[in-house]
Amino acid sequence: LNIAALVTEYICSMIVYRKIRDLASKSKENRRIKAEKEAELKKALIAAREEAGVLSDEDNEEELDVRLKSCGFFRLPYGLSIYLEQSISLGGIGFALLYLNALTFGALMTAYLVWRGMPFATVGIWRGVSSGIGLLGTVVYGYSARIMSIETTGMWSITFQFTCLTVSYASLFVSNYNASLAMLIGGVLSSRVGLWVFDVAITQLMQQYIPADVRGVVGGVQKALNAFFGLLAFVLGIIFPNPKQFYIYVLSGYASVGIGLVLYVFGIYTRRHKLKAEFSFDFE
Repeated sequence: LNIAALVTEYICSMIVYRKIRDLASKSKENRRIKAEKEAELKKALIAAREEAGVLSDEDNEEELDVRLKSCGFFRLPYGLSIYLEQSISLGGIGFALLYLNALTFGALMTAYLVWRGMPFATVGIWRGVSSGIGLLGTVVYGYSARIMSIETTGMWSITFQFTCLTVSYASLFVSNYNASLAMLIGGVLSSRVGLWVFDVAITQLMQQYIPADVRGVVGGVQKALNAFFGLLAFVLGIIFPNPKQFYIYVLSGYASVGIGLVLYVFGIYTRRHKLKAEFSFDFE
């Protein structure tokens, strides 16, 4: 079924691509940008060889192209280089780090709760409550965006998530079984509001502060980063399979959200006025 869906999606995408000429023009624009970067890199290589006195008359264009390609192993992929050039790339990386957090009522935390003796029915109820609270986050975002800027909305939402997970982190140091479990579950449930609001805020900021001609490339890299850090969370599950080691997931999730908060603060929030001035023409 997955293969059939993939083929169908590919065919539909090709039909849409051929019917909407603007999509092709954006692809040409991306190729133009890539060619310009190749030309700049070639000029830099020539300048470096001239400065070192190793550029001879025998160095023609083809030889320089070979040398340029031979350095390709040390160059960032095209999409990633475009992504890192964006003004809000640090915020995007901070958002991707949230996928490393295992405190989301996913498979790892569900297995841990079952190991601690919680019935499957109770776990299912808490997962349903978690989903409902997450949906509440979309409503909260709409209200927040009406009374404050999107940058500020993103700031309070990730701060709220980090604060809630602080409660979950503190549960590691509580000896009472019921209190520890209540703090863990309560912190995770409440953090879902901040997570969903921050998700929508980052998506909106990318729409505002990323040029349309590279928005697809940047979005693809963002999805890849999200998937990469999400995979790392499961790698931790493989490395530390013992439920007694769940504290490692708590620590990694807490740290990843904390780092994401720092990246958002310095990558977007403290630069919000500069970003608005730089992209002021988009809001006129």
